[in-house]
Amino acid sequence: MKVRHNDDRGGFALVAALGLLVMLMAWGFYYVDYMSIDFKESLQSEDDARIRVTTRAGVYAAIGEIQAALDNGTMGEYLAGEHTYNLPFYTGDGDPEHKTLKVDAKRGTHAVVTVLDECAKVNLNHVPPRVLQALLNVDPNTARAIRRGLPSASPGDGIPGQQHWIAGLDDLRKYMKKDALEAINADLLTVDSVLDQSEPRGFINLNSASPEVLSAVLGIGMEAAQKVVAARPLTSVADLVAAAGVEPAAFTIPPPADAPASLPQEFSFDSRCYRIVSTFGGAPTKTGSQIEAVVFFPERGRYVIGAWNEMGKQETS
Repeated sequence: MKVRHNDDRGGFALVAALGLLVMLMAWGFYYVDYMSIDFKESLQSEDDARIRVTTRAGVYAAIGEIQAALDNGTMGEYLAGEHTYNLPFYTGDGDPEHKTLKVDAKRGTHAVVTVLDECAKVNLNHVPPRVLQALLNVDPNTARAIRRGLPSASPGDGIPGQQHWIAGLDDLRKYMKKDALEAINADLLTVDSVLDQSEPRGFINLNSASPEVLSAVLGIGMEAAQKVVAARPLTSVADLVAAAGVEPAAFTIPPPADAPASLPQEFSFDSRCYRIVSTFGGAPTKTGSQIEAVVFFPERGRYVIGAWNEMGKQETS
Protein backbone atom coordinates (compact mmCIF):
# COMPACT_ATOMS: atom_id res chain seq x y z
CA MET A 1 0.00 0.00 0.00
CA LYS A 2 2.83 2.36 0.85
CA VAL A 3 4.63 1.77 -2.45
CA ARG A 4 1.43 2.35 -4.38
CA HIS A 5 0.79 5.57 -2.50
CA ASN A 6 4.24 6.82 -3.41
CA ASP A 7 3.65 5.90 -7.05
CA ASP A 8 0.44 7.96 -7.07
CA ARG A 9 2.24 10.94 -5.59
CA GLY A 10 5.07 10.58 -8.10
CA GLY A 11 2.61 10.44 -11.00
CA PHE A 12 0.83 13.54 -9.79
CA ALA A 13 4.11 15.43 -9.50
CA LEU A 14 5.07 14.40 -13.02
CA VAL A 15 1.73 15.57 -14.42
CA ALA A 16 2.05 18.85 -12.52
CA ALA A 17 5.59 19.36 -13.80
CA LEU A 18 4.52 18.67 -17.37
CA GLY A 19 1.60 21.07 -16.99
CA LEU A 20 3.91 23.78 -15.67
CA LEU A 21 6.34 23.12 -18.50
CA VAL A 22 3.56 23.47 -21.06
CA MET A 23 2.48 26.79 -19.47
CA LEU A 24 6.05 28.07 -19.49
CA MET A 25 6.47 27.05 -23.11
CA ALA A 26 3.19 28.76 -24.06
CA TRP A 27 4.25 31.90 -22.22
CA GLY A 28 7.65 31.72 -23.93
CA PHE A 29 6.07 31.43 -27.36
CA TYR A 30 3.74 34.34 -26.53
CA TYR A 31 6.68 36.45 -25.33
CA VAL A 32 8.73 35.68 -28.44
CA ASP A 33 5.74 36.51 -30.66
CA TYR A 34 5.14 39.72 -28.71
CA MET A 35 8.80 40.71 -29.01
CA SER A 36 8.71 39.93 -32.73
CA ILE A 37 5.70 42.21 -33.21
CA ASP A 38 7.31 44.89 -31.06
CA PHE A 39 10.52 44.60 -33.08
CA LYS A 40 8.61 44.94 -36.36
CA GLU A 41 6.76 47.97 -35.02
CA SER A 42 10.07 49.49 -33.95
CA LEU A 43 11.49 48.96 -37.44
CA GLN A 44 8.33 50.49 -38.96
CA SER A 45 8.61 53.48 -36.63
CA GLU A 46 12.24 53.91 -37.65
CA ASP A 47 11.30 53.73 -41.33
CA ASP A 48 8.46 56.22 -40.84
CA ALA A 49 10.78 58.66 -39.08
CA ARG A 50 13.41 58.26 -41.81
CA ILE A 51 10.80 58.91 -44.52
CA ARG A 52 9.46 62.01 -42.78
CA VAL A 53 12.95 63.40 -42.24
CA THR A 54 13.86 62.74 -45.88
CA THR A 55 10.78 64.38 -47.41
CA ARG A 56 11.02 67.37 -45.06
CA ALA A 57 14.70 67.74 -45.86
CA GLY A 58 13.75 67.85 -49.55
CA VAL A 59 11.38 70.76 -48.89
CA TYR A 60 13.92 72.78 -46.93
CA ALA A 61 16.71 72.05 -49.41
CA ALA A 62 14.46 73.37 -52.18
CA ILE A 63 13.63 76.48 -50.14
CA GLY A 64 17.33 77.29 -49.89
CA GLU A 65 17.90 76.79 -53.60
CA ILE A 66 14.82 78.83 -54.57
CA GLN A 67 16.01 81.72 -52.42
CA ALA A 68 19.45 81.53 -54.05
CA ALA A 69 17.91 81.33 -57.54
CA LEU A 70 15.72 84.37 -56.85
CA ASP A 71 18.73 86.32 -55.64
CA ASN A 72 20.80 85.29 -58.67
CA GLY A 73 18.07 85.64 -61.28
CA THR A 74 18.24 81.96 -62.26
CA MET A 75 14.78 80.84 -61.16
CA GLY A 76 13.79 79.88 -64.70
CA GLU A 77 16.61 77.35 -64.87
CA TYR A 78 15.74 75.91 -61.46
CA LEU A 79 12.09 75.36 -62.46
CA ALA A 80 13.11 73.41 -65.54
CA GLY A 81 13.06 69.91 -64.01
CA GLU A 82 13.16 67.57 -61.03
CA HIS A 83 15.77 67.86 -58.31
CA THR A 84 17.24 65.06 -56.22
CA TYR A 85 18.53 65.75 -52.73
CA ASN A 86 20.54 63.03 -51.01
CA LEU A 87 20.33 62.52 -47.26
CA PRO A 88 23.35 60.43 -46.13
CA PHE A 89 23.22 58.06 -43.17
CA TYR A 90 26.17 58.24 -40.79
CA THR A 91 27.42 55.37 -38.65
CA GLY A 92 30.08 54.98 -35.99
CA ASP A 93 31.35 51.89 -37.79
CA GLY A 94 31.92 49.92 -34.60
CA ASP A 95 33.55 52.79 -32.72
CA PRO A 96 31.85 52.80 -29.26
CA GLU A 97 32.77 56.44 -28.69
CA HIS A 98 31.57 57.50 -32.17
CA LYS A 99 34.59 59.72 -32.68
CA THR A 100 34.77 58.72 -36.33
CA LEU A 101 31.61 58.81 -38.45
CA LYS A 102 31.32 57.20 -41.85
CA VAL A 103 28.62 57.31 -44.49
CA ASP A 104 26.60 54.10 -44.81
CA ALA A 105 25.74 54.11 -48.52
CA LYS A 106 23.18 51.32 -48.12
CA ARG A 107 21.07 53.25 -45.60
CA GLY A 108 21.17 56.68 -47.19
CA THR A 109 17.95 58.12 -48.63
CA HIS A 110 16.99 60.81 -51.09
CA ALA A 111 14.06 63.07 -51.91
CA VAL A 112 12.84 63.90 -55.41
CA VAL A 113 11.54 67.47 -55.58
CA THR A 114 9.54 69.40 -58.15
CA VAL A 115 8.79 73.11 -57.84
CA LEU A 116 5.77 74.81 -59.38
CA ASP A 117 5.24 78.53 -59.91
CA GLU A 118 2.05 79.28 -58.00
CA CYS A 119 1.93 82.83 -59.41
CA ALA A 120 1.55 81.46 -62.93
CA LYS A 121 -2.01 80.56 -61.95
CA VAL A 122 -5.19 82.48 -61.08
CA ASN A 123 -6.26 82.63 -57.45
CA LEU A 124 -9.98 81.83 -57.33
CA ASN A 125 -10.47 83.97 -54.23
CA HIS A 126 -9.26 87.27 -55.68
CA VAL A 127 -10.43 87.75 -59.26
CA PRO A 128 -13.60 89.31 -60.70
CA PRO A 129 -16.51 87.25 -62.09
CA ARG A 130 -15.38 87.70 -65.70
CA VAL A 131 -12.14 85.86 -64.97
CA LEU A 132 -14.02 83.08 -63.16
CA GLN A 133 -16.41 82.85 -66.09
CA ALA A 134 -13.55 82.40 -68.57
CA LEU A 135 -11.44 79.88 -66.64
CA LEU A 136 -14.26 77.87 -65.05
CA ASN A 137 -16.35 77.93 -68.23
CA VAL A 138 -19.48 78.99 -66.34
CA ASP A 139 -22.26 81.44 -67.17
CA PRO A 140 -22.17 85.03 -65.81
CA ASN A 141 -24.75 84.33 -63.08
CA THR A 142 -22.75 81.40 -61.72
CA ALA A 143 -19.53 83.43 -61.79
CA ARG A 144 -21.21 86.25 -59.85
CA ALA A 145 -22.65 83.77 -57.33
CA ILE A 146 -19.18 82.34 -56.68
CA ARG A 147 -17.82 85.85 -56.18
CA ARG A 148 -20.65 86.80 -53.82
CA GLY A 149 -19.79 83.78 -51.66
CA LEU A 150 -16.35 85.19 -50.88
CA PRO A 151 -15.50 87.37 -47.86
CA SER A 152 -13.77 89.86 -50.15
CA ALA A 153 -16.96 90.58 -52.10
CA SER A 154 -18.33 94.12 -52.13
CA PRO A 155 -20.28 95.26 -49.03
CA GLY A 156 -23.85 94.03 -49.18
CA ASP A 157 -23.05 91.11 -51.48
CA GLY A 158 -23.39 87.53 -50.39
CA ILE A 159 -25.08 86.03 -47.37
CA PRO A 160 -23.82 87.42 -44.04
CA GLY A 161 -22.21 84.75 -41.90
CA GLN A 162 -22.00 82.25 -44.76
CA GLN A 163 -19.12 83.70 -46.78
CA HIS A 164 -15.84 81.80 -46.77
CA TRP A 165 -12.65 81.54 -48.80
CA ILE A 166 -12.46 78.82 -51.43
CA ALA A 167 -10.13 76.13 -50.07
CA GLY A 168 -10.14 73.92 -53.18
CA LEU A 169 -12.09 73.00 -56.28
CA ASP A 170 -14.42 70.84 -54.19
CA ASP A 171 -15.85 74.06 -52.73
CA LEU A 172 -17.27 74.84 -56.16
CA ARG A 173 -19.61 71.83 -56.09
CA LYS A 174 -22.42 73.99 -54.75
CA TYR A 175 -22.21 76.10 -57.92
CA MET A 176 -21.22 73.60 -60.61
CA LYS A 177 -22.24 70.12 -61.73
CA LYS A 178 -19.79 67.27 -61.38
CA ASP A 179 -19.03 66.90 -65.10
CA ALA A 180 -18.44 70.65 -65.48
CA LEU A 181 -16.16 70.65 -62.46
CA GLU A 182 -14.14 67.72 -63.79
CA ALA A 183 -13.68 69.54 -67.11
CA ILE A 184 -11.85 72.46 -65.44
CA ASN A 185 -8.14 72.83 -66.19
CA ALA A 186 -6.94 72.76 -62.58
CA ASP A 187 -3.38 73.62 -63.66
CA LEU A 188 -4.53 77.19 -64.30
CA LEU A 189 -6.04 77.68 -60.84
CA THR A 190 -4.93 77.99 -57.24
CA VAL A 191 -6.17 79.16 -53.85
CA ASP A 192 -2.74 79.37 -52.20
CA SER A 193 -0.88 82.22 -53.94
CA VAL A 194 -1.96 84.91 -51.46
CA LEU A 195 -0.49 85.01 -47.97
CA ASP A 196 -2.57 87.91 -46.63
CA GLN A 197 -6.17 87.54 -47.83
CA SER A 198 -6.97 91.11 -46.79
CA GLU A 199 -4.27 92.53 -49.07
CA PRO A 200 -3.81 90.41 -52.20
CA ARG A 201 -0.95 91.85 -54.25
CA GLY A 202 1.30 90.61 -57.04
CA PHE A 203 -0.15 87.10 -57.14
CA ILE A 204 -0.33 86.79 -60.96
CA ASN A 205 3.04 86.78 -62.72
CA LEU A 206 2.60 88.05 -66.26
CA ASN A 207 5.98 86.62 -67.21
CA SER A 208 5.07 83.02 -66.34
CA ALA A 209 1.27 82.84 -66.77
CA SER A 210 -0.08 80.72 -69.61
CA PRO A 211 -1.84 82.28 -72.62
CA GLU A 212 -5.17 81.07 -71.18
CA VAL A 213 -4.54 82.95 -67.94
CA LEU A 214 -3.31 86.07 -69.76
CA SER A 215 -6.38 86.05 -71.98
CA ALA A 216 -8.69 85.86 -68.95
CA VAL A 217 -7.03 88.46 -66.72
CA LEU A 218 -6.17 90.98 -69.45
CA GLY A 219 -9.44 90.62 -71.36
CA ILE A 220 -7.74 89.91 -74.67
CA GLY A 221 -8.05 87.14 -77.25
CA MET A 222 -5.75 84.13 -77.46
CA GLU A 223 -3.85 85.59 -80.41
CA ALA A 224 -3.02 88.73 -78.42
CA ALA A 225 -2.16 86.60 -75.39
CA GLN A 226 0.35 84.68 -77.53
CA LYS A 227 1.93 88.00 -78.51
CA VAL A 228 2.34 88.85 -74.83
CA VAL A 229 4.08 85.51 -74.29
CA ALA A 230 6.37 86.15 -77.26
CA ALA A 231 7.31 89.60 -75.91
CA ARG A 232 8.44 88.29 -72.51
CA PRO A 233 10.21 89.09 -70.32
CA LEU A 234 8.07 92.11 -69.59
CA THR A 235 9.55 94.71 -67.26
CA SER A 236 7.09 97.62 -67.40
CA VAL A 237 3.49 98.62 -68.06
CA ALA A 238 4.62 100.04 -71.38
CA ASP A 239 5.97 96.62 -72.40
CA LEU A 240 2.66 95.01 -71.43
CA VAL A 241 0.51 97.57 -73.27
CA ALA A 242 2.62 97.29 -76.41
CA ALA A 243 2.34 93.51 -76.44
CA ALA A 244 -1.33 93.23 -75.42
CA GLY A 245 -2.58 96.08 -77.61
CA VAL A 246 -4.88 97.50 -74.91
CA GLU A 247 -4.49 100.04 -72.14
CA PRO A 248 -4.55 98.93 -68.44
CA ALA A 249 -8.00 100.46 -67.90
CA ALA A 250 -9.42 97.89 -70.35
CA PHE A 251 -7.97 94.87 -68.55
CA THR A 252 -10.41 92.42 -66.97
CA ILE A 253 -8.52 93.10 -63.74
CA PRO A 254 -8.12 96.89 -63.94
CA PRO A 255 -5.70 99.16 -62.07
CA PRO A 256 -6.90 101.42 -59.23
CA ALA A 257 -9.31 104.14 -60.34
CA ASP A 258 -6.95 106.88 -59.14
CA ALA A 259 -4.07 105.46 -61.24
CA PRO A 260 -5.66 104.17 -64.47
CA ALA A 261 -2.35 103.85 -66.33
CA SER A 262 -0.56 101.83 -63.64
CA LEU A 263 -0.07 98.10 -63.29
CA PRO A 264 -3.02 96.50 -61.45
CA GLN A 265 -1.99 95.54 -57.93
CA GLU A 266 -2.85 91.90 -58.61
CA PHE A 267 -0.15 91.69 -61.32
CA SER A 268 3.62 91.39 -61.11
CA PHE A 269 6.57 90.70 -63.37
CA ASP A 270 8.08 88.05 -61.11
CA SER A 271 6.96 85.27 -58.78
CA ARG A 272 7.29 85.15 -55.04
CA CYS A 273 5.19 82.05 -54.28
CA TYR A 274 6.10 78.46 -55.14
CA ARG A 275 4.64 75.02 -54.50
CA ILE A 276 7.28 72.50 -53.47
CA VAL A 277 6.45 68.79 -53.89
CA SER A 278 8.94 66.54 -52.09
CA THR A 279 8.65 62.76 -52.59
CA PHE A 280 10.55 60.03 -50.77
CA GLY A 281 12.93 58.46 -53.23
CA GLY A 282 13.01 54.97 -51.73
CA ALA A 283 10.56 52.10 -51.89
CA PRO A 284 6.82 53.05 -51.94
CA THR A 285 5.28 53.50 -48.51
CA LYS A 286 1.94 54.44 -47.03
CA THR A 287 3.37 56.78 -44.41
CA GLY A 288 4.60 60.28 -45.09
CA SER A 289 6.07 59.57 -48.52
CA GLN A 290 5.16 62.97 -49.96
CA ILE A 291 4.92 66.57 -48.75
CA GLU A 292 3.47 69.59 -50.55
CA ALA A 293 4.41 72.99 -49.21
CA VAL A 294 3.45 76.43 -50.50
CA VAL A 295 6.20 78.90 -49.66
CA PHE A 296 6.33 82.69 -50.03
CA PHE A 297 9.60 84.54 -50.64
CA PRO A 298 9.26 88.27 -49.85
CA GLU A 299 11.71 90.64 -51.53
CA ARG A 300 12.91 91.46 -48.05
CA GLY A 301 12.87 89.20 -45.04
CA ARG A 302 12.62 85.49 -44.39
CA TYR A 303 10.52 82.99 -46.34
CA VAL A 304 7.03 82.11 -45.05
CA ILE A 305 5.39 78.69 -45.31
CA GLY A 306 1.76 79.31 -46.20
CA ALA A 307 0.55 75.70 -46.43
CA TRP A 308 1.95 72.28 -45.53
CA ASN A 309 0.28 69.05 -46.64
CA GLU A 310 1.86 65.80 -45.45
CA MET A 311 0.00 62.73 -46.70
CA GLY A 312 -3.43 64.16 -45.93
CA LYS A 313 -2.38 65.92 -42.72
CA GLN A 314 -2.70 69.60 -43.55
CA GLU A 315 -1.41 72.60 -41.66
CA THR A 316 -1.88 76.19 -42.73
CA SER A 317 -0.63 79.44 -41.33
